Amino acid sequence: MFYDSQLKWEDTNLDEYQDLPLKTILDAIQSLPNQYRIVFSLYYLDGFSHKEISKKLEISVNTSKSNLHRAKAALKSFLQEKHQLKKSKRGA
Repeated sequence: MFYDSQLKWEDTNLDEYQDLPLKTILDAIQSLPNQYRIVFSLYYLDGFSHKEISKKLEISVNTSKSNLHRAKAALKSFLQEKHQLKKSKRGA
């Protein structure tokens, strides 16, 4: 998996977490529910449009957009928690 090199952080609104270890980021992506993880990966890693994702997964374009939005929210929550833990360990 090449999440770190292929992921366009600035497009995800998660770029503040890119300094976390790759394992943490992979864990965050793997923790997503399947439907969110698949849409996130297809959109950000494979470069598919929502229209292409909707055809590939047989879902509506709006469902693709919604799943991506929810994936980013879940990732942000997961990474925020890990980022805080990292900061608190530095201060200890």
